[in-house]
Amino acid sequence: MYKLYYASGAASMAVHATLREIGAPFDLVKINIAAGEQRSPEYLAINPAGVVPALIVDGKVHTESAALCYLLAERHPDARLLTPDTRVESLQWLVYLTNMVQSELQCWFYPDRFVSAAAGEDLKAAVALRLGRAWTRFEDRLAQSEGPYLFGERLDVADIYLGMLARWSRQLPKKATDYPHVRRHADAFRARPSWCAVSEIEGVAPWTY
Repeated sequence: MYKLYYASGAASMAVHATLREIGAPFDLVKINIAAGEQRSPEYLAINPAGVVPALIVDGKVHTESAALCYLLAERHPDARLLTPDTRVESLQWLVYLTNMVQSELQCWFYPDRFVSAAAGEDLKAAVALRLGRAWTRFEDRLAQSEGPYLFGERLDVADIYLGMLARWSRQLPKKATDYPHVRRHADAFRARPSWCAVSEIEGVAPWTY
């Protein structure tokens, strides 16, 4: 049994979706970010970083969304979210998504955390350019695929993370889904029962382009 501490619409969505894809039993504990529950003594005792997600695995706390998705995929090989022949490339994409794409999206949504208010719009403009290059990389990779996902018809753990971050881009001037092969990926991903369940349970509005 797993226990996921999550917040609606946060990076924990990828972990939530992965749990539903592997089909293992789990409990959910919602952390209300708006109410500051992530800074409560009770939650800080679980994750001293004061962020979501946190995942309890065999009584031990684990953190960092991409790492949690990879851990779950490894622990449940029958779900085929990882396969031996694509494991290295999958990990490469996960690292790229979390280190480059997710960090750039954080800069876009919260420029005040990184620069002065006066420099915020310049930062967002630079972020939009860099994210455009990132989506182009995925567009080129998906154009080589024989299915909607990175490795064809099989959903990979990296696809889950890509789907979540593509959704985050919906407010940018150039969205991930403005690229046709990334849009095909999004079409397939957002229709999956796992993602539909996550969206409904977390109270997240339907993903529209």
